Amino acid sequence: MPFVADDLKDQLQILPGETSEDAYLGDLIAAAAAEVETHIRRRLITQTVRLTMDGFGCRGAVRLPIGPVQSVVKVEYLDASEIWVTVDAADYHLVNTRSPSELHPATGASWPVPAQRAGSVRVDLVVGYGDTPAEIPEAIQFAQRLKIAAWYRDTVPYDVSGMLAPHILWL
Repeated sequence: MPFVADDLKDQLQILPGETSEDAYLGDLIAAAAAEVETHIRRRLITQTVRLTMDGFGCRGAVRLPIGPVQSVVKVEYLDASEIWVTVDAADYHLVNTRSPSELHPATGASWPVPAQRAGSVRVDLVVGYGDTPAEIPEAIQFAQRLKIAAWYRDTVPYDVSGMLAPHILWL
């Protein structure tokens, strides 16, 4: 959850100590976070995700369609015998200096050949801006707060897509 309900109460002019709206505010916060994450293709708070792909791709680099990537937990593929095999971490490296991030085979190495079927490669990643809401870029937090305030007041929601545009992970 990007920020706790107490952080919003002043903005929404809810009296200090008033708790009757907390559950509703929690729902609004969660919904706004999900909408923002979907729009910008990035995760706000640190979490582990699994990407499932049909192979390693034909150009060597595996583009990671989610971010920001903090680390790679595991890369595995389904071999010709239909057994999941973990790729040794020394056989690939994460390139996090561009967006989207990419996985590359280690120098002099190449990706293994997975089984020829859908979902034959899995990549587990740790993604997100950080463990606390304070690590989320301020512009993203502000856009989210505008969305929550509009929903709370039953007004026409602000179009925050322009504010979020610089944070979209373009693929």
